[in-house]
Amino acid sequence: FAILDVLPDAQKTDPSGRWYIARCPLHDDQNPSLWVDVQRQLCGCYAGCNCGKPLDVVNLAAAIWNVDNRTAIERLREML
Repeated sequence: FAILDVLPDAQKTDPSGRWYIARCPLHDDQNPSLWVDVQRQLCGCYAGCNCGKPLDVVNLAAAIWNVDNRTAIERLREML
């Protein structure tokens, strides 16, 4: 899975296609505050979700679904 697969509303913010922004799924985000780096497959919330630590697709899915990483991996695998 690519990180954008979990963030369908992400919008490209630069011509290179590396950087995107999206509404953070971890809080009630009215203005997009989640940055996404598709080159490194990481994202992070400017509002401070996850204590400001970047998330990969597994950690992001686990946080969205409120499950551990192992369960997130299993759910992502089922979606393939």
